[in-house]
Amino acid sequence: MSQSQPVLIAETTDVRPFARLLRGVGLKHNAVMTISEAGFEVTVEEIKTLCAIAWIPTNLFSSFTFNKPADEEPPACFEISLDGLLQCLNIFGNATTAGAGPPAMAVKRRHDDAKGPTTSCQLRVLEPEELMNQEFNQADCVLYLIMKSEWFRDALADLPPTSSRITLTATPRHQPAPPDVAQATASSNARRTHRADVGNFSIKAIGDFGSVELDYPNDKEVMDRFDCESVVSFSYHSSHFALLSRALAQSIKICLQVESTGFLCVQIMMPVGENVPLGHHSGILEFKMHALEEDDN
Repeated sequence: MSQSQPVLIAETTDVRPFARLLRGVGLKHNAVMTISEAGFEVTVEEIKTLCAIAWIPTNLFSSFTFNKPADEEPPACFEISLDGLLQCLNIFGNATTAGAGPPAMAVKRRHDDAKGPTTSCQLRVLEPEELMNQEFNQADCVLYLIMKSEWFRDALADLPPTSSRITLTATPRHQPAPPDVAQATASSNARRTHRADVGNFSIKAIGDFGSVELDYPNDKEVMDRFDCESVVSFSYHSSHFALLSRALAQSIKICLQVESTGFLCVQIMMPVGENVPLGHHSGILEFKMHALEEDDN
């Protein structure tokens, strides 16, 4: 590839969807960015225990020209200041941007008047750090569900802020009906029986002043999909879910998957933009984390 030829030139009339996805994985100052024909993959890891990835497709841009590096050249993968890039995008707001790959990324604003001024920001890129980014093993998936982001977001907001762990539990369909609770109302006992019959997903946390448990039965109004063959229950760091909850803003659905080891993958789907072909997406945020051991705090 010619030294004067940039790896990437991308333009958009609105940087906000791009910036929104970047903010969703803003766990640290820096991120590892990989560019391909499919778009951007932006990865951030928190002390090797939490991995967050933003999948940013080309359909967010009005034009996207990727010049793949030659085999003898470094791949289009580098570390960049995520804070710096977001600051540049915040300056531009609703503007047209263009980017170029390593050894530097340039972000420019072109005004409506072609003869007018051009604003340019340039960010240095670094060699990418080694990432864990463990792949989720679909063959070992013991829980797969899709539900509205609103349900999941509200559940996390209702959990006690002083909790150190969050427990996710799923029960399959056609479980034995639980015995009625004497002090419970008839409708409450009926709901418990219904959840045992159709399958259920629950989120629980214990705080300084008690515990909170929220149940989501496998009903059409709640679940788009619920695959669970046996009881699944694992706990995770509350701090990881606090970071995840920030990414749920303006999303429409989540896909939650758990391996038999407790390894969790949560994919957050953004609203599909106009003129996006059927079967494509307008950005996905992915969070992966390991379950806590029983004696972990």
